[in-house]
Amino acid sequence: MKKILSMILVIVLCMITATACATPSDGDGSTADTADSSSNTTTGDTDDEATTADGKENDDAEQSGTAYGFWYCRDNGAVIKISEGSSDAIFYSLATGYYAYYAKQDATYTLDGDQLVLTIGEDAYTLTYDSSLDTLTLNDLVYTRKSEAPTEHPIYTFPDFASIEFSGNEKLISADKVDTTAYIEEARLDIFHDYYSSSIEEYREITDRPARRGDYVNVDYIGYHNGVAFQGGSANASMISIIENSGYIPGFAEGIIGHTAGESFDVNVTFPENYDNVTLAGQPVTFKMTLNAIYDVTLSEEQFASYENIEYETYEEYVIATAKNTAAESIFTLLALQSEINDVIPEEAYMYFYQYQLDQAHYMAYYYNLDYDTYLSYFGLSETSMLVSSKTVALDYIVAYHIAKTAGLTWTDEQYQEKFDVFVEEMVNAGYTEAEATEYVTNNQQKHVETELTYQIASEWFIEQVFAD
Repeated sequence: MKKILSMILVIVLCMITATACATPSDGDGSTADTADSSSNTTTGDTDDEATTADGKENDDAEQSGTAYGFWYCRDNGAVIKISEGSSDAIFYSLATGYYAYYAKQDATYTLDGDQLVLTIGEDAYTLTYDSSLDTLTLNDLVYTRKSEAPTEHPIYTFPDFASIEFSGNEKLISADKVDTTAYIEEARLDIFHDYYSSSIEEYREITDRPARRGDYVNVDYIGYHNGVAFQGGSANASMISIIENSGYIPGFAEGIIGHTAGESFDVNVTFPENYDNVTLAGQPVTFKMTLNAIYDVTLSEEQFASYENIEYETYEEYVIATAKNTAAESIFTLLALQSEINDVIPEEAYMYFYQYQLDQAHYMAYYYNLDYDTYLSYFGLSETSMLVSSKTVALDYIVAYHIAKTAGLTWTDEQYQEKFDVFVEEMVNAGYTEAEATEYVTNNQQKHVETELTYQIASEWFIEQVFAD
């Protein structure tokens, strides 16, 4: 999850590249620099002529049958406002996928019959008004009429986590109270699958004891609700991991514990209230099971010895190292959950990430020429889920800064340069020169680099404390 900063960098750069095209194009293909962030940063003023505070046009702005009014072109993501009664015009550069602008530039115009000459800075563009179609055209660009001005697209700066106050930090538990069992179980299972995926060996069966937590088992099962087998509730020779994150509803995998291979038994569980099948949500059911086999997920020393060029001397060292790597991706979220932190996270901590996700969704919907809501439904997304994940990211960083501060953690110049180079590499991979990337990260990404570096050193330190025994 902590790759989100570099992901943001790449996606935002792609969006900047796309929206930078939101300029009229003259006959030789050149474009006016109408989206210069240094001179056109939005200031929030909404008292443009012919526009009310909520972005709605005034009564005198409805100009169907004339060249006056608001004109929108999807192909270059732009809106032109032509004012009646003056020579004033405004060119809006829209955020990709929105009818909302990220920059605007004052312009002027002259109108002679059906020819409108728009002047932006030192560049002039000739557009043709077609009264029969009610369009403005510029070469291949077609502008259609809009009844209102675009809204101002919100812009949030990257959070300054070093200064954000969060009372929930007082509830954080110490490292020695974090349970590492689930991480170690998952590590053993990952190594088990990795080993057997490249081996012709059969799984080692356990026949001298009942199933216990951490085992990998083969079972047949049929689910019954009110004595009737329900659809989707049965399987034969299903492979199940008896671990905390088994992928099944609570109690299902755990119900296998204590039974031996060849035994048939019932497991009674209750579906969660939010289960997607409304008929079964919150309902008690019974799974009739047969345990076919129990497999040992622990590699023998002989099996481990077959690994080549591995830096760990023993299998157990390998397990712990794998568990640490897994924990690094979620340890602060787990810490927050175990500490029952439920304070409201400050908006300044998560709105940047939330807006990024919204922008990415709008951009991708635009790219695939899909309606925004349709795009969300295709990928199982919602603005609520994006808000939740944004708060989770913010909470991780808040916790990281708190731990770094209380533990007195700092980074070296070498560590900073290494993380800085990662950001530069992301931009180079996106098509920028190394010089351009270096300049951009230097001028715009310092807090991003520091935040990801803080997370790294705090996570590494905390995980060492968690796995100290």
